[in-house]
Order: sequence, then C-alpha cells, then structure tokens
Amino acid sequence: MTSENAPQEEATVRLSGRMMALKAGPSRAVSLETLFSSKSQLVVGRSPDCDLCLPHPSISRRHALLERLPEGLRLRDLGSVNGVFVGGQRILEPVLVPEHERVGVGPYLFCLAEGVFYSLDSSKSLRLEARHLEKALLLGKRQVRKILDDINLAVEPGEFVSLLGPSGSGKSTLMDCLNGRRPATGGQVLANGEDFYLHFDSFRQSLGYVPQKDIVHNQLTVYRALYYTARLRLPTDTSPTELEARIDEVLGMMELKPHRDTLVANLSGGQIKRVSLGAELLGRPCMLFIDEATSGLDAGTEARMMRLFRRLADEGKSVICITHNVDNVESCNLILMLARGKLVYFGPPREAYSFFGVDRISDIYDRLTDKDPETWRKKFQATSLYREYVEKRLEETPSDSVLS
Repeated sequence: MTSENAPQEEATVRLSGRMMALKAGPSRAVSLETLFSSKSQLVVGRSPDCDLCLPHPSISRRHALLERLPEGLRLRDLGSVNGVFVGGQRILEPVLVPEHERVGVGPYLFCLAEGVFYSLDSSKSLRLEARHLEKALLLGKRQVRKILDDINLAVEPGEFVSLLGPSGSGKSTLMDCLNGRRPATGGQVLANGEDFYLHFDSFRQSLGYVPQKDIVHNQLTVYRALYYTARLRLPTDTSPTELEARIDEVLGMMELKPHRDTLVANLSGGQIKRVSLGAELLGRPCMLFIDEATSGLDAGTEARMMRLFRRLADEGKSVICITHNVDNVESCNLILMLARGKLVYFGPPREAYSFFGVDRISDIYDRLTDKDPETWRKKFQATSLYREYVEKRLEETPSDSVLS
C-alpha cells in the first residue's frame, strides 16, 4: 500500500447540504454562523451522515454532539468508546467549550476562537519530544540508580528512528518513557506540544506498540487473530462491512492476504511479526513503537521488516524501533545511540561513521568502550549534529496561531 492509496481521514463538515473538507489551518476555518446556519445542533462521528464527519476507525458512528447556545458552544459525548477531550481531559458530562481551548475527538483536534471553528491538525501526525528526560530507580534508602540521564530529542511525523546501544544502555526504558508504559521520573515528554503524560488518554489511540514477544494466539488463523483484536479495540458500533474492510486493508499492508486462513502456528517468524504489527495498525495509529521486532529473524527477513517500517514511515507514521542488528539501519532517517543511559548520538546513520570514526555501524559498540559515556556525550553536544538534530528541533515547538 502506498501513501497515494492511503485512506482519506480528513474531517468534513456539512454546509448547505454539501460536505466540505475541514483542513488544518485558519484558511479553512468555519464561522459558527456558517456552521450552525441551518440547525442548532451538529452530530460529530464516523458515519457519513454526521454533520461533522471524522472517518477514522477509532471514532464512533455518533461520537459527540455540538450545540450552539446563547451562552456558548456546548459539547456532549454521545457514549463514545474512546471519548471526547477538552484541554486534554476526558469529559464525563456536557461542557461549554472555552475559547482557545483544544477539543480532541479521537485523533482529531479542533479549537473555537472568536466565533470561528478551526481544525488544528490532521489525524495522521504526531510530533514527540523528550526534554531533560530522566529515569531513576531507588535501590535502597539512599541509593539511586540513574537509568536515563538528561535525554533530549524530537521525533517528527513520518520519521523512522532506531534506538541503538549495548545491552543495559537503557533502550527499552527510553522507549517505555516515550510511549507512556513506564513514565520518566524527571523531565518532560511532549506530544504535539502538549504534556504527554498529563494528557495520555487523549493520545492513547494515536499510538501503537509491538512488544518483543509476539502475543497473537497461535491457534487462530491470521484473519481470526486480527478479527478478535479489531472487536476489542474498535468502537462497538463498527459494522461487519467496516470491520471486514479494515482487516482486508491491514492484510494487504502486511502482505498477508495469501495467509489469511493460515494458523498463526504455521507461519514463519517474519510472518508472525507482521501479524503482530498488523494488529496494532487496525486502529490506524500515527506513531508506532516496535521493541526488538526483528529479534530472532534471519538476515533476509529482518531486511524485509525494516523495509516495511520504512514504508510505514513514508506513509506518514512515526516509527521508533529498538534493534540489536545494525546492518539495516541505513533505511532509518535517524539513529539514536545510548551508552549507560546517556545520549551519545542522534542523527542520520551516514553521519555516525565520521563521528565515531568507524567504517561500519556495528563497530560503534567497540568504540563506546574507548571512552567514558560522559565523554562521548560531551563530544556529541559540541558538534553541529547536536545543534541540527537536537537543539534546533526543540526550539521548533509546534504552536497554533489561533491559540496565541
């Protein structure tokens, strides 16, 4: 599946009986007078019959209700599975929408400002930042072990990033701090400029996580494994036709259509990994975390998996993976190298050769033993690479003019 064939997830609004794309940005904003020109209530949901149609699998058919009242715009959750959020917090009862406050419906984000209704960003992009991230464990009354030490980075939408480093360097810990499974003990994680931990519930549907150990049931067929996952994760009002179409789409993306009716137990290791990945893609996340997804695979299968990750990134998803085999990291936009919890490199794979003075990426592991990790960190922080791929990115915190 190519990005040209990717399903359209653009929000559309019904105006004078016709549907108009509600794209991000002030140029496609709609005034409340226009939005409510023919009715005082607007139904928001996945169904094409809704006044504000949000065609994403995580959205319920009738998800929310917008009501224009003399005192303002009131928002009501219509019993959706994945919730409605105002200011990053899930609403449990009808609320008046404050001016300049963000409204989240699934992966869509909107804002009301001075009588105008804006779409702030699409359902396909997530920018993740780590600022002075630390993870420490208390080993005794006074003994603290620091697993991550002052990590700073930003991952842009559509980037493929590999986390590298010797065993015990903190790769899995960093991934779990970034995806919220094990929050950091210091610093901050931001998603599209918002506090990720504070607003985690509003971002949950935008994330996918593929663990190192495959968790698909091996006595189910590929289709059944995806079917049961879809029933658990997608809204309960997803129709059989919608469910079938989504599973078929994922089977095509993962090149598993020929194995649709094959038992998972009879698949190769690479095929099982693709089933696990496909299960995460059912909800169309815009950021994927993949923990050692190529572990135990032969070289050819691993190369194919890395090409698959590359393709997903090219379609707009951010892909962050941990790998020990570095032979295929050239397909990544960026590699991140950790040494004893310290960030010693974050940049393009090709630039790592000269920075570490090696001919092969795999030789970096030997070079890391030549100097203390703190020495490597300081060396990296003194480079133009650090300025380009760390500092400049963190200076470019996303902002929305309508909120300022």
